[in-house]
Amino acid sequence: MQNSPTNSKSAFPAPIYRDTVLSRIFADAQRLFLIPLIDIEYAHILMLAKQGILSRGTAVACLRALDTLSSILSLEDLRTTRYDGSVEDLFFLIERRLADICGVDEAGRGPLAGPVVAAAVVLDPAQPIEGLRDSKLLTELQRVRLAIEIRRKAKTFAVASASHTEIDDINILQASLLAMRRAVLRLSLVPDLIRVDGRQIPAFHEHARRYIAEPVIDGDNLVPVISAASILAKVCRDRLMHRLHRRYPQYGFDENKGYATATHLKALATFGPCAIHRVSFAPVRESGGGHDR
Repeated sequence: MQNSPTNSKSAFPAPIYRDTVLSRIFADAQRLFLIPLIDIEYAHILMLAKQGILSRGTAVACLRALDTLSSILSLEDLRTTRYDGSVEDLFFLIERRLADICGVDEAGRGPLAGPVVAAAVVLDPAQPIEGLRDSKLLTELQRVRLAIEIRRKAKTFAVASASHTEIDDINILQASLLAMRRAVLRLSLVPDLIRVDGRQIPAFHEHARRYIAEPVIDGDNLVPVISAASILAKVCRDRLMHRLHRRYPQYGFDENKGYATATHLKALATFGPCAIHRVSFAPVRESGGGHDR
């Protein structure tokens, strides 16, 4: 970093974003923008995208990164700071602001009935939460207790769903991504980075300029903020299935949560599907087909 004495490495903790999508963005940026930051215009990035030098996703992320840098660097820093080959130094500059990392996960992709539920969470580093991990590795009591703590301590959180009819109409993967998108858009702030469990990320369409997202395989077990989202989504969906059990007690939704247990399959064979079953799923389709939706 050139001519930026106020931003010394000793003043900041080790960067936490080196392995994220942002590190790849700035690796490209240091190669492409060897000019003062104040001289970089949106037109430069758009031109590089049009020429195929930058992918559309990277271009969108670079535009967002430029906004972030412009908001945290002084006018003098913008005049003197260059991408001079040191990505790490650049991270030290943005760490003070780039702190709102959102975790996203879903619950209910596998069941034969009910909605798929997604949660988005931004944790508060000043209020750490112990014991966060994949919701499937926790007992029900542990999940409920952690969900209460997450709701109390998080900077912001939101829960959303996609219905069984949407699952049947667009398939379970697309419905899961739709629920994730809805949850993120309900947050009270725009996160600087969205980390999504799995291999797919939701599309934000007209909001794409505002959101940077990356998939994290096994993220619900490896990334605490995704674990928090996993817990909220699971607890919310379980409670919903308990309520639906009162309406359809013959299927045992209070116990199986809509999953294909032996008792659930037996009830399907006996009574056929109810109004919240996913008729696009083979066991439901084979048990008697559709229902009145």
